[in-house]
Amino acid sequence: MNFVWGDLMKVFTKIMDVVAKIEGLILIVTGLMTTLITFLSVVGRKTAWYKFTWSEEIVINVFILMIMVGCALAAREGGLISLSLVFDAVPLKAKKVIATLSSIISFIFYVIVVKTGFDKVAQMIASDKRTSILLWPEWIFMLFLPVGAILLILHSFEYLMKIYSLKEDPNKKAEEKEEAKA
Repeated sequence: MNFVWGDLMKVFTKIMDVVAKIEGLILIVTGLMTTLITFLSVVGRKTAWYKFTWSEEIVINVFILMIMVGCALAAREGGLISLSLVFDAVPLKAKKVIATLSSIISFIFYVIVVKTGFDKVAQMIASDKRTSILLWPEWIFMLFLPVGAILLILHSFEYLMKIYSLKEDPNKKAEEKEEAKA
C-alpha cells in the first residue's frame, strides 16, 4: 500500500470523528448521571433527612472525566484558552507558527500529565488505595487524568493538522463576505 500523508490524515480524521462522537456520548451520559445523582442527593437530604454520602465521591470524580473530555473536544476546534484577538488578526503563515508553538508547549504539558498520571495510577494499584466511602479502587478515578491528556494530545494534533491544511485564511473569507454584503 502506498499511502501518502493526505491519506493518513483522512484516516486519522475519520478515526477522530468516531472518538469525538464517543466523547460526546460520554459527556451526555455523565452529565445526566451527575445531575440525577446530585438531584436525588438534595431531595433526599431536604425531604427525608437522608444524606447520600457516596454521591459526592462519584460526582466529584466524574466531573474530572467531564472536564478532561470537554477540554479534548474543545482542543479539536482550537477552542482552548487562547488570544483569539491576536490569532484572528495575523496572516495564515503567522497562524501556523503560533499554532505550532502553542501545540508544542501544550504537548509537553500533556505528556507530563500522562506520565505522572500513569505513575500515580501504578502507585495506587500497588498500594490498593481505595475511596473513603464506596471503597472503590482510587486508580479507576485517577485514570481519568492520563486518558484525558491522551485525548487532548490527539485532538490538539488534529487541530494543528487542520490549521496546516488551510490554503487560505478563513478570517479573510469571512471579511470578504461581509464586504460583499455591504
